Amino acid sequence: MKNLVSFYSGWIEEASQLAVLITEFCPGESLAAIFQNKCAKKQSFSEKGILDIANGILKGLHFLHKNKMFHGNLTMNNVLFDELGAPKLSDFGIVQLWQEKKLPEMQRVKSEQENQFASEEKRKYDIHSLGLILYKLCLLDDFFPESYENQVSNLNNCNMKNQFFLQIPNMLNSNFKLRPDSNSLLNCCSKVLLELHINQVLYSILSN
Repeated sequence: MKNLVSFYSGWIEEASQLAVLITEFCPGESLAAIFQNKCAKKQSFSEKGILDIANGILKGLHFLHKNKMFHGNLTMNNVLFDELGAPKLSDFGIVQLWQEKKLPEMQRVKSEQENQFASEEKRKYDIHSLGLILYKLCLLDDFFPESYENQVSNLNNCNMKNQFFLQIPNMLNSNFKLRPDSNSLLNCCSKVLLELHINQVLYSILSN
């Protein structure tokens, strides 16, 4: 899956109980580094730039989620870029270790019912993490849950408005069950990107 950094192997160090992951090398910068550079220069991300990043992240998340996995630690630091500029999710191998039962017993969910509930909640936690990333990319600012209404109003005042960006407040909903899933978000993002591309082509034709 091209939007996930390939996971080769992993184990738990017995002495420290720390996870050791062996993954694909990704030559591009992290999204965190790009974000910090943009903030330092006071340069905004373009609408298409944010959509492309979101689309790549969602492709990776959807692959994990449809295979009953979750990332669990999605941040800008864990979004890397390959040599072609495509976003790739990293540091999700710990989940595979957990699923393969290589983690200590105390760190595993004990019953199948609890496991299903935890998986749903964790997948929606990924969606909340994506919402935080998108909020920062749109406004070059941090999101503070205690002032949710004000933060949503900041998004409403943002120049970039489309059907996908309107989903960001839903991603940040404190009730995980009310957050959209990765499949619906991916479909929405892909549709907006296609519409944007068609509009750009039409504009180019009409301008000539």
